[in-house]
Amino acid sequence: MNRLGYQAVCATVVIALWHVPCSAPALTITEPGVYALGSDVTFSPGVTDTIISIESSDVVFDLDGHAIIQTDATAGVDGIRIAPGLERITIRNGSIRNTTGRGIFIDTTTQVEKIAINDLLFDTCQSSGITISGTSTLSDCTIERCVFSNCILTSSGDSVLTIQGSRMKIRDILITTENGAGNAVGVAKNVIALSSLSSSLLENIRVSNFSTQTANLIVWSISGATTENIFKNIAIDRCQSPATLTIFSAGAGFANNIIISCTAQNCSSGTNTVFVSANSLTSPNLLISCTCLTMSTTSGPIVGFFFNASSNQTLIDCIVQRISSNNNGCTPYQCIACTNIQFIRCYAFNNTATGASTQQNSFTINSTSTGCILRDCIAGNNSATGTSAISRGFFFDNSTECVADNN
Repeated sequence: MNRLGYQAVCATVVIALWHVPCSAPALTITEPGVYALGSDVTFSPGVTDTIISIESSDVVFDLDGHAIIQTDATAGVDGIRIAPGLERITIRNGSIRNTTGRGIFIDTTTQVEKIAINDLLFDTCQSSGITISGTSTLSDCTIERCVFSNCILTSSGDSVLTIQGSRMKIRDILITTENGAGNAVGVAKNVIALSSLSSSLLENIRVSNFSTQTANLIVWSISGATTENIFKNIAIDRCQSPATLTIFSAGAGFANNIIISCTAQNCSSGTNTVFVSANSLTSPNLLISCTCLTMSTTSGPIVGFFFNASSNQTLIDCIVQRISSNNNGCTPYQCIACTNIQFIRCYAFNNTATGASTQQNSFTINSTSTGCILRDCIAGNNSATGTSAISRGFFFDNSTECVADNN
């Protein structure tokens, strides 16, 4: 085992690297082996740099309970970079703090395989906690038991997690901030960005107390050919945006996925709040036991499950409860220009729209939708208050061959 910074000779070399500004990486691992930190690493580069670069396959890098810390404000400094084309890399057991760039960057310019990132704290990593990006892919990667705290996300396009690849296991993850304020400054942000992810498991992931100061926020942004994945036990709470807030956003490439036991609660926005926003989905997806609780919009519409120009989606045992809008509509379930959307044992309770001429429509099927089915669904104690306000349980408008059965 090589202990970086543990023995006296190594400590001298490592301290020199940490404290002398340089244009090369502070440490480059170029040979297979098991490496462990013997103390915290502090780094003040003065120029854009990477603190530790891994450029060899078959490496275990154990932080051994210690931290990798950037100590100046130099922009674009990454904590750890995994070079393209590598395989069998493990990074574990410590923390990465105060980086102005990414906590860990996995460069997939060429294929990367068998990466394990376990038991790490990412604290105040400004560009992202973990970014997987490149023209090729990553396969057989695990990210487990990690905490992402106070990731500020100062630039457009930043995400706490940016993930692409196949056969991934991402489990037991917490993304949070200490107070929610000051996060995601200035421009639109995604907390988790998935692109072209396939055959993967995402389980026990919580996003809590995340906000933007002035712009839109998407908690889960899903794009590209994201197929045949399982999302299980996903929780989102106390997320806020002064503009638009979307919890899950998925586009045309989202296909053959299963989402089980996902919950959003105590979230709000200024102008538009949506729990699940699905646009142009054509391949089947299954949502089971997904719940939207106590969400609101200050001055704009709110929607629980929104499907637009989509087909062949199925929702089973989903609940929308206590969502509210002010001076605009409240719609727990909505399909626009959709085909063959099925709602089975879905429920809408205690949802409200407030303001003149507002509408609360618990289940809305409209704009040339066809072949949609509502079976064993219940709408109860929903309301619209204000002059000429309307509240409906089931609203079919300009739709054909749709069925409401035993509701």
